[in-house]
Amino acid sequence: MSLEVNITKKLDGFTLHANFAARSTATAILGASGCGKSMTLRCIAGIVKPDAGRIVLGGRVLFDSAQHIDLPPQQRGASGAELIHYFTEDGLREFAENGRFADYPEEYVRALTREERVRILDGMLADMERPGCDMGIVKEQSLHLTKMLNIFVSSAVGASLVLYDPEQGFHQLLIQEPSITQAFDTYIRGMRDHGEVYSREETEAIVRKYRDGLKDGGTVAGTP
Repeated sequence: MSLEVNITKKLDGFTLHANFAARSTATAILGASGCGKSMTLRCIAGIVKPDAGRIVLGGRVLFDSAQHIDLPPQQRGASGAELIHYFTEDGLREFAENGRFADYPEEYVRALTREERVRILDGMLADMERPGCDMGIVKEQSLHLTKMLNIFVSSAVGASLVLYDPEQGFHQLLIQEPSITQAFDTYIRGMRDHGEVYSREETEAIVRKYRDGLKDGGTVAGTP
């Protein structure tokens, strides 16, 4: 299924310009922490509205500012566009402590300031209140990988998997092949059903704990 994105979104400190086209192949979205990768996926899924531009999925217009088209999330995917965003507390703790989501070379990517980290965690707390958004922290004992920083699934855009492995480095993949996306979606939804993900209330409390720790200028211990 083809995907065409050409959007603009003003964010804190910079304006995001995303312009790309993906055909029926796996597509990777790479970039520094905080550069707008996840925001681009949120715009495609309909969780966040771009300031201007156009999004077309499989020939169907999902968003067009000039024509005043902005389909709600539930109308963007074949099975209802539901956004699932899971991550580990280990990755959240590292981000809160050093402003990095992964070990990018310091000479290329700066760490985010304390204020920038607080704004991002505030944004995560706001996302938890959005309709159709399932955000949760994966329980460490359920992981079959060395470390999984983010799992980002939407029936509208496919599956985005962000992995960090000390031997292989940092990876972000956007999977759009329908059969792979469906299998991945089924597996991820099963994690919630099998109790492998903290509840929304538990996740919100953990994120708020790290946010408040940053605001207070201190450090925060992990969840027992």
